[in-house]
Amino acid sequence: MGTMSTVPGTRLLEFQLIVAVPLVVTGCTVLALHASELNVGLYLSGLCIVALVTLALLRVRRTTRLLRFAVVIPLADIVGIRLMVTSEGLGPLGDGQLVLLPLLWLAFSFGLRAALGGGLLVAALTPAATYAGFATLDAAGTTRTVTYPLLVAILMTAAWASGRRIRRDRATLAAQSALTRAALQKAEQSSTLLSEIINAVDFGVIAFDRQGSVTLTNRVSQANWPTLDATATPSTPMPGFLQTDGVTPFPRADSPFVRSRNGEAFDGVLGWAGSSADTPVAFSATSRTMDAADTRDRGTVLLLRNVTRELSAMRARDDLISMVTHELRTPLTAIIGNAELVLRDNDQPATVVRRSTVILRGGERMESILSDLLEARSTSSALLPLVPAEFDLRQMVMDAIASNRAAADVRAITVWLTEGPPVLAVADPHRVRQVIDNLLTNATKYNRVGGTVTIAASVVGDFVALAVADTGTGVREADRAQIFDLHFRSPAAQTGVASGLGLGLSISRDIARRHGGDLIFIADEASASLFRLTLPVRPRP
Repeated sequence: MGTMSTVPGTRLLEFQLIVAVPLVVTGCTVLALHASELNVGLYLSGLCIVALVTLALLRVRRTTRLLRFAVVIPLADIVGIRLMVTSEGLGPLGDGQLVLLPLLWLAFSFGLRAALGGGLLVAALTPAATYAGFATLDAAGTTRTVTYPLLVAILMTAAWASGRRIRRDRATLAAQSALTRAALQKAEQSSTLLSEIINAVDFGVIAFDRQGSVTLTNRVSQANWPTLDATATPSTPMPGFLQTDGVTPFPRADSPFVRSRNGEAFDGVLGWAGSSADTPVAFSATSRTMDAADTRDRGTVLLLRNVTRELSAMRARDDLISMVTHELRTPLTAIIGNAELVLRDNDQPATVVRRSTVILRGGERMESILSDLLEARSTSSALLPLVPAEFDLRQMVMDAIASNRAAADVRAITVWLTEGPPVLAVADPHRVRQVIDNLLTNATKYNRVGGTVTIAASVVGDFVALAVADTGTGVREADRAQIFDLHFRSPAAQTGVASGLGLGLSISRDIARRHGGDLIFIADEASASLFRLTLPVRPRP
């Protein structure tokens, strides 16, 4: 059932005009042609009621309080129409049929109860003489008298059902509209929040769709690459990106911008944007693919973090290390050389030999520390790119064994390489040799006197593998999770049995992983320590 508040003022006026216009037209026509047959005063009273209600509604239709009394309007129309109908001689003119309009209005807008009330009002306003005349009607008159109320009842029921369905649909539509507005508002808020977050971060964000067009940028990326805005298309030239030396440009296909636009995911590609004349900025580029339920929304997002300060600080640090180690090595070489000369003289007193031995060991320890410092500088992954080339891993191991032979002979340690065919690898030979030297130095340094170091090189699937095993003191189980941590030193290093800064293994694993391989420690019962280096047969793109 409807309520009075469901009919806005404008709709009330529309319904009222549907009733009033035909009634006024009919009334004026009847007055002009049949005034002598009417009770003009009563007829005009009914017509004025309808007209006054219409005029009043025109003035107050925008008043919300009107809705509380909206049902009175069609009831007033019924009163007006019945007054016109009861005028003398009006019956044959038939304008009483217009009472159907406010009855249908009541059923449609206010429900069956209101329509029933309107029908009772019509019955109450019908003169008693009309009811008395039913007894004298012929068959046709009786049929009309019975059929008309039934037809009115059917039409009122249909109007009520139609009105209820429309109100229900309107309520459903209003609820759906409210949900849609709430969802839209929430989406706008989320979009605004996301935009604020993206613009608040201190790294560049560039999103590409599947076709390679730019769909999103933030303030940092707009400031550094203004051409990559929302108007950028797949044909828009990508900005230049220099390699870590700040001079060599990336090949077009290897540029982080192009790789990300082509849908590739990658991590931490370092380079410089701009040229030396434009004060270039160093960036670390990372690309991620975006998965979405709708394939049309899939694409990639490129993150560019400014690392200029970090790289500049690392360069300054490396320059300082290089200068300090260079200045220290000259006098250190003289100290070690003179200590060795003194020890070669068998005629030296025992006190001199003992003190010279202390000087020599201290000098050698200092030389080892300086070597580690230089090693840490030269393997800075942020500054030095890998330069892959093909080489024989077995031959490189043999060269490293020859270079380390003097240190091994001092402790009577046997170093041997298992037999096998050449093992060809494509990697940075200088960096891989660095890893081998580190592993061989550790295997010698932490081995027992008279021990053995066994090295094996092989090809395993898409990787080349190098295993280095020794018979030394081993690695405590509690330390195995930390041996690759930067500056971690074993108890032997801390107590002075073997010197070092805890850099070698960390640097070696970093080199292996930059190649797409790895360096791991394996707890092997057959040896005290077993390290396994793996490198991909083909270089990582």
